[in-house]
Amino acid sequence: MTGDQVKTLEGLQKALKMEEDGKKFYLTASRQARNEPGKKLFQTLAAEEDIHARVFTDIYHSMAEQQKWPPTSFKPDGGKHLRTVFAQELSNSASAAVKGTDSEVAAADAGLDMENKTWDYYQKLMKAASFSQERAFYEALSSQEKEHQLVLQDYAEFLKDPVAFYVNKEKPGLDGV
Repeated sequence: MTGDQVKTLEGLQKALKMEEDGKKFYLTASRQARNEPGKKLFQTLAAEEDIHARVFTDIYHSMAEQQKWPPTSFKPDGGKHLRTVFAQELSNSASAAVKGTDSEVAAADAGLDMENKTWDYYQKLMKAASFSQERAFYEALSSQEKEHQLVLQDYAEFLKDPVAFYVNKEKPGLDGV
């Protein structure tokens, strides 16, 4: 096994750990959330982290056995599912106008910080990639992590000031229309 392959395996191991830690964090945050949009958002993020972890595990085993980057079927949706879940929960939730607690805001901010670090790490792996498929994989994964960041920013804004969040999202005109 070459030095590049060893570095790739080490990168995969660290990425797998980050995804597993993310899943644990989001499951805990989901249980502690007091509003349905938060519960559902964190559950969905946990499920996405779990998918990422499974993909990393499959790639790791394939790399260890075949010593080359395997083809992957991982195709993120650009955050459409996550944004849809969040939007639906906000529109369906009876608690959508309730300001979040300090612990809920802290969980959203901590999730955002975690996603920023994960995005930075995947960018680093993408730039150092030895295989073109590896580079493309980390680029796709980075774009999904960026969507996680954006949704968590929206959630934090919603928690801090629900009315301002809705006004900003609806962008009402000055003419009252």
